[in-house]
Amino acid sequence: MKDETKKLLKEIKTYRKGKDFMNLIVDYRKAIHPQCGKKIEVHKDIIITPFYTPEFCDELVKMAKFYTKKFSPYIIYTKDHTNEETDNSPWDTLFFSRISQILFEDFCTHYKKYICPVLEKHFYPENVKGWFSPMIIKYSRKGQKVNLHNDASLFTLNVKLNTEYEGCHVEFPRQEWNNKDVPKGWCMVWPSTTTHPHMAHPLVSGTKYSLASWTHPMSWQPDQVGGSIYYKQLAEAEKKEKESVRQAKQRRNEPAEDPNNHEYE
Repeated sequence: MKDETKKLLKEIKTYRKGKDFMNLIVDYRKAIHPQCGKKIEVHKDIIITPFYTPEFCDELVKMAKFYTKKFSPYIIYTKDHTNEETDNSPWDTLFFSRISQILFEDFCTHYKKYICPVLEKHFYPENVKGWFSPMIIKYSRKGQKVNLHNDASLFTLNVKLNTEYEGCHVEFPRQEWNNKDVPKGWCMVWPSTTTHPHMAHPLVSGTKYSLASWTHPMSWQPDQVGGSIYYKQLAEAEKKEKESVRQAKQRRNEPAEDPNNHEYE
């Protein structure tokens, strides 16, 4: 026990000196499951495949406990079945980008390498190159849950990081399926917008850790701030599109749109 304490103190001191804490506890090259993207199961358009090794999941949970103070409540406003708006914090979140830029970029690289080809082969989407910054999600308070909902994204990815808890499983009522039997380290990916409403049952005991990310049809570039990637590139794409329209009108000698006119924005 003393040796473990000394090791942790040494890691903390190194981290405070500005070195990347991830380099001390994680070798990401060993993180990806050897069957990732190869061993595929599909349950009513819910794709399941190994993603992280169980050992790496343990490291992520250890790291999440180390960074407990960096977690923040995820506030959402939803309507329950009585159509009444509820203000709740169903979970606490820790963005990968707040832990390590290396971890963040490696996740995105491997998502693109192993998961995107599976999605393209199964769903034939137009583009799955952009996603919201991955985050570790923590359920630690008894009764924490998420009501039935859809996600505002093209696809949702969820990786089970531990199994030391009761309740809080993800259920898809329309598909009559849940993730109770999904092994640790495996991910689920499903189309998010309309066809797969899902919910998380109340936490009974223990602490649940999982990894989540939401896919958008935009190009991806590394960024420190979770979520800003997509919206920044969306704004740039809209700006380029307006400029292309303006140039096309000029070639046709049509009146150009005033770039300062924000009537429809």
